[in-house]
Amino acid sequence: YMQLSNDYENQKIAYMLSRGDISKFSSTLDALRNHNISFDKTPHPPQEKLIAGLTEAIAAQTKSKFKNEN
Repeated sequence: YMQLSNDYENQKIAYMLSRGDISKFSSTLDALRNHNISFDKTPHPPQEKLIAGLTEAIAAQTKSKFKNEN
């Protein structure tokens, strides 16, 4: 059950980062899964900045990977 919950959270984050683009969603979700990143708890305020930076870094990595594939 916990893994399903974590994956659902990863899917929500991937969807937000991809802004609905299917190819970006897929690669972002893979990056979240491969790096064992989960968002199963609401973070405390100092952690929010770290998570925001992490999601921006993943989005940038995914974007550059997507550009390299095309």
